[in-house]
Amino acid sequence: MTEKDNTCDQLTFFEYKKVLKAKGKMSFKVLTDSMTPLILPGENIEVVPCDEFKKFDVVIFWDGEKLVSHYIWHKNLLQQRNKNSLYTTRSLISPNLDDLPVSEMHILGLVTDRKISLFQKLKILFLGKTKKSPF
Repeated sequence: MTEKDNTCDQLTFFEYKKVLKAKGKMSFKVLTDSMTPLILPGENIEVVPCDEFKKFDVVIFWDGEKLVSHYIWHKNLLQQRNKNSLYTTRSLISPNLDDLPVSEMHILGLVTDRKISLFQKLKILFLGKTKKSPF
């Protein structure tokens, strides 16, 4: 997911981060279905810079190859050597599977125009341990 395609190298990612901080917000087009039904492929999302994230915040992060939009599952208790916090994220399509931890320095920002509803949160919390997605 980017404004043109979903590939992103580290230099491009940090350039996006600088532009986002300077502009205050950016729009990105989503290319995958990982956050369906909240965000559908082809939809645009608004992203703002943010320093602290909480459970169920929808964020965009760099996974080493591309930009990804998932939600925060939890902040890890362990920190990296450089004191950056680590966050575990998940997709809505597979809410019972954790992604690899993401360093806060690799989180581009917070998605502001899409929020996970209370109903979806409850489904994730109470049905998320099943083998199939509750969505």
